Amino acid sequence: MSEQTHPHIVDQKLGEDTLTTVELAHGETAKLALGSYIEGNQAVETGNGYNGDVVALFELPGTEEEPAKQIALMDFGEIDPNDPPSLLYYKGKPMTHIFGRVQSRYGLVAHNYSPSDHMRAYVPLEIGQPANVGRKTELSHDLGLDENERGTEAISRNHFSIQIGEDGEATIDDHSKNGTRVTFAESEKPAESLDDRAERLKEKLASIEEPFDPDTRANLHRYASNTLGKKEAQAAGDGQASTEFGQYAGQALLALPEEAKAVKDEYLRTLSQLEKVQTTISGSEQ
Repeated sequence: MSEQTHPHIVDQKLGEDTLTTVELAHGETAKLALGSYIEGNQAVETGNGYNGDVVALFELPGTEEEPAKQIALMDFGEIDPNDPPSLLYYKGKPMTHIFGRVQSRYGLVAHNYSPSDHMRAYVPLEIGQPANVGRKTELSHDLGLDENERGTEAISRNHFSIQIGEDGEATIDDHSKNGTRVTFAESEKPAESLDDRAERLKEKLASIEEPFDPDTRANLHRYASNTLGKKEAQAAGDGQASTEFGQYAGQALLALPEEAKAVKDEYLRTLSQLEKVQTTISGSEQ
């Protein structure tokens, strides 16, 4: 990603909250320390709304006939993988049967428009994994930005990318011809320390394991740790170790009941995040 970042700051402050709007042009980068722009409980209490905080709005260029489309970056909070919350509320009631459940802490949703052929314009974001937004990316249809949608003519095929870091900071890279307008609330909370993040991830692993008996917990951990070991062996070009790790992971997976299989991916992601944080802590102590 480009480290040359000089977005133009357009305005600041709204009421008691500090809001910042930046205009990103092609090749520019913005790093956002995220606060709460629109709190989720406000949206739910007013009758309609996604079940989380809007922490940033991305405004894409519109046309003379169609207004600019806005995409919201959502923070749904820590998710219980055994009971994820409803994605959207209508008149104060969860609409799980239509819109489904939240899949990860952060996500992108259509804020001021609806796709022409489906109602749920939602894309979950995984920590550390970049997502590309535009008229012709892997997310185009889910976000209602396909080339056949009205009002997308000025939106670039790969308009911008977003990545949420381990510290919750969002990095936005603009790849567009016509730019992206970003409005966000700057967080006044102190950054989470690595030690605190490690403890939080350990607590999350424990909450995932909690419903299961000791044998299932052991197999869940064995599946995840050997799957991560397989990935490391593959990256190192060690075919024999990769095969062995894969066999151990497969055996553990076969021993898991269906309820545990339903949360294995969340457990794997959390363990992977924890190991990365612990590696960083160990490196800083040397």
